[in-house]
Amino acid sequence: MVLTPKDILLTALQKLNEKSFAQFKTKLSTWDVKKNYERIPSSRLEGADPPSVADLIVEFYNYNYGITVSLAVLDAINEKKIREGLLEDLEEGWSSEDFFDSHRSDLISLNIRLDPILYYLHYLKLLTDEQYKDLTEQPIYERKMEGLLDTIRCWDETSKRKVHQALECYSPEEIEKLNTAHILQNTIEVEGRKFLGFGVFPPNTRRFLEGSTKGVAGNNILDIYEENLIDSIIMVDPVLDDLHDQQLLTQRQHRSLLGKKTPREKMRSLCDTVRTWSDSKKEKVYKALRKYNYKAMRNLVTHEDTHYLQFQPIFRNHFLDRNQKELIDKIGNIDPVLHDLLDQHLLTEQQYTKIKEKPSSQEKMKWLCDTIHNWSYPNKDKVYDVLRRHNYEELRALEKTYVPYRTYIYGSCQWKFMSAGRITKKGKSFNRKYCSNLKSFESPEQNMIKKQIISIHLRNLDKEGMEKFKKNLCQMKPPRGGGSIKMADLKDKSMKEMVEFIFKCHGEKHGVSTVEKVLKAISDNQTRVAMMRDLRKVYETPSMAAQSGLMQSNLKSFESPKQNMIKKQIISTHLKNLGKKSLEKFRKNLCQMKPPRSGGPIKMADLKDKSIEKMVAFIFKCHSEKHGVSTVEKVLKAINDNQTRVAMMRDLRKASKSTKDVKIEQNKGK
Repeated sequence: MVLTPKDILLTALQKLNEKSFAQFKTKLSTWDVKKNYERIPSSRLEGADPPSVADLIVEFYNYNYGITVSLAVLDAINEKKIREGLLEDLEEGWSSEDFFDSHRSDLISLNIRLDPILYYLHYLKLLTDEQYKDLTEQPIYERKMEGLLDTIRCWDETSKRKVHQALECYSPEEIEKLNTAHILQNTIEVEGRKFLGFGVFPPNTRRFLEGSTKGVAGNNILDIYEENLIDSIIMVDPVLDDLHDQQLLTQRQHRSLLGKKTPREKMRSLCDTVRTWSDSKKEKVYKALRKYNYKAMRNLVTHEDTHYLQFQPIFRNHFLDRNQKELIDKIGNIDPVLHDLLDQHLLTEQQYTKIKEKPSSQEKMKWLCDTIHNWSYPNKDKVYDVLRRHNYEELRALEKTYVPYRTYIYGSCQWKFMSAGRITKKGKSFNRKYCSNLKSFESPEQNMIKKQIISIHLRNLDKEGMEKFKKNLCQMKPPRGGGSIKMADLKDKSMKEMVEFIFKCHGEKHGVSTVEKVLKAISDNQTRVAMMRDLRKVYETPSMAAQSGLMQSNLKSFESPKQNMIKKQIISTHLKNLGKKSLEKFRKNLCQMKPPRSGGPIKMADLKDKSIEKMVAFIFKCHSEKHGVSTVEKVLKAINDNQTRVAMMRDLRKASKSTKDVKIEQNKGK
């Protein structure tokens, strides 16, 4: 669970014992602070508990300077372990303020052309017909912007990012100023190190939601991620009902768990109950949790790796999305649901009155489904909980027949991964265990990427794990048409050579499934899950990446010599904004950068006395036209110059888009 800076500060204060906490308050009241800041009066600190002290620190010093002062005071009272823990919590990441919430008044005061933006969002089906009509009919800009901000308030991050990109296109200068202010507002600088919060636009901040493996009782996911499950699972009641129907929970256990007040308490008691269960029973509990808390369960095992592969599954897998028609037909008691959603500030007054005015419960439910269509998973969970509270029998009947799936793009086909263990494609189905046998990599280049991914994950195995892997690999029965592998064949082979040998013996078609089966046999589920996830990422096509806003820098968006020249000019213009020290850092990191395949290394002597234009041309010559942009982007990322990197990539995308528009117009003219 990602914390706010205030939560991180409060966690550190709660770790102090009574004596240390009293010393902390005394030092804090007498601490010499910077100009424009005031000391916290000792009268206000007297008798204050940790939450009150955290509030006072934020009130007097804000997040940035408040954490700097807290670290200094902890150091002064010799609480170095707690000080280090505070820094580690900051490194793990903290939740930033939402861009649209923090800059609401600024956006309303700007005069942006909203009509094309609304048309674009309606075209992407982010706005429903009714929402689009209501917003366009507003007479003045301020009301349109207020209505748009109210509509997107509960949307998920991907949908909000598309709104942000649309605003940038039509008002780049104003939005750029707000971006800069937002980044500064959500950056904490301590001892020369900068910590950027999650969810900041731009850059596209990566989220690392890793489960803790401390105190692991076994290899089962419920044991590994117990604390994370307790923190993140919201929909517990339908899970308990399912487990009771499957006779895994007794009547007494079921009543006892339902009697707990909060989802956190229910989940903690459930984890205590299932801890001693067998793996087969735990698997059923995991499936029930995944059925009703799909996004939360996915986030537990999702770790965004640093390599360049991008992945964007199509997520419309929430219970409310999958059962929309049934909900519209069956839900009759809708008025108390709307009232509760208004009390929880999930619906605005305008949305509430508009839905309430509808004559029938079916129309009300239809409008509610349209309103929550692009909401985030936690907000949809809250709606689900309210619906279940007021319409238990109807929801329970749907839950018994509900089977979730997740869809991936593979070429021009959609593959639906059913929870029942089968995959369907255009009416055909086959067992999930043969999923890895698909020829999803058809070119030699794609097969090479597949082998590289497997090699990267197998390198994470320790010596004992690698020996077990080799023994089980030699005992593995080869597929039809494949040869057996002996221990002597693997002797003195590097990881890369061993993976190539597996694919050579068992064929390109069965190589992945062989490695997956061996990892399953040695009970290394963590490596297996991570490897299969990264292999699935390759299903994504460039067109899908463009639709989801994930612009891959290694795509050939500029094909003619003239377009490549424009690309180099844009990069040179932005690199000229670097200072002398930053430019030296850029050159050093560039020389240390590993060249791409078929590219040559760059030495410091090659860059001597070269102008920026010549240096950029040399980078493209050594690392090829295809990888030149990604090389410059990686170096700017390595020297932490995110401002230059973001601005450069934005200008490159604009140039790419303009060239494509010109080509489309030329083709239309022809």
